[in-house]
Amino acid sequence: MKQILAIALALVMVAAFTVPALAVTTEIEIVGDGVTPIVKAKWETPDADPATPGTQVMPIAGSTSSTAPCTVMNDVTVFYHAIVASRLPVDVYADVFHPEVQKQENINGNIVPGEWCGSFKYQVTLLNAGLSNDEEVAAFMDAYNADLVTLNWGYWNQSGYDCDMDGDIDEADFICDIVEEINQGEATLYTGFAPISNHQPAGCYTVNVQAKNGTAWSDTVSNCLTVLELKSFILDFSSVNYGVVQEHQHIWAVSGDANMCTPAKPTVWNNGNVYEQLRISQDDAGFGKRLVNGQYVWNVHWDARLGSESTAVGVATYDPNQPPTVIPGILVMCTPTKLDFSILVDKAPNGAGSYTGTMTIDSVLVPFQSCAG
Repeated sequence: MKQILAIALALVMVAAFTVPALAVTTEIEIVGDGVTPIVKAKWETPDADPATPGTQVMPIAGSTSSTAPCTVMNDVTVFYHAIVASRLPVDVYADVFHPEVQKQENINGNIVPGEWCGSFKYQVTLLNAGLSNDEEVAAFMDAYNADLVTLNWGYWNQSGYDCDMDGDIDEADFICDIVEEINQGEATLYTGFAPISNHQPAGCYTVNVQAKNGTAWSDTVSNCLTVLELKSFILDFSSVNYGVVQEHQHIWAVSGDANMCTPAKPTVWNNGNVYEQLRISQDDAGFGKRLVNGQYVWNVHWDARLGSESTAVGVATYDPNQPPTVIPGILVMCTPTKLDFSILVDKAPNGAGSYTGTMTIDSVLVPFQSCAG
């Protein structure tokens, strides 16, 4: 009887741990040439203005050196980033285009046909950033929270789903989707970099990002990369020696050149990324005034021009202590330009001898001309 009971219990235990077989459908996808990747988001760094949406790049002004040509172009390195959804490595590119502004080539403001006006600048290859999933999520969220990210709304409007399952499909779902795909290894951060020089124009650079798998290209995701205005110029001289002059003799006493290495020959260099016009003012250098027909008039008068006599757009004529006078002509970027100075002394109150004064030079911005129309 005990033996029969033991067998019965064993049979019951076997029955308790036996489950029916379940059929599971398996799917296998062979990923190869022609599977289209998806650029889900893109942005650039570094950002110089956190208060403004999108990336704002501040250029680095050009500088001088002790060797000819004594000008140094300075670059700011821009990093281009994209989150790309693909199960396999893909090729990712950022095509960068100049702002829609016209390029002028000399002090006369002559336009260079075909330059800038949205023309292609360069292509940047973006590579797998090589970060962990957590690091990629952190990089993306930092950029998103800083209001730098451009999302691929074209994709999302077709494929969006309630990622956070709150019953409302919105931007939070898109962010949730990107983070989820990164964590699952279905999306990857790609990064590349390239320089923007101080002599490239300020403005909106269009950045188009695409990913490629074999012959299949993703949709393009575009945004505006803003390069901020930098109005700046450098002089290669700190003093101007008019030399020996005579009363009543108007003379172009100081002749400059286009070489930033020769302080005795005045040169100005626009080392920023906008067009400028120079302004000049001067005190009386001790020459004072005299009484003529009941009015006091200055004993000295000054002139300045940008470029040589044959190339100058015009001449700035100014008396002592008057508001700054614009020197005619446009100071274009990246081009050292000569400055010439003249003097006319009507009367030297102290007779022969040395007179010393102070010249002040500044500049005003010249807006770019739009390519529209």
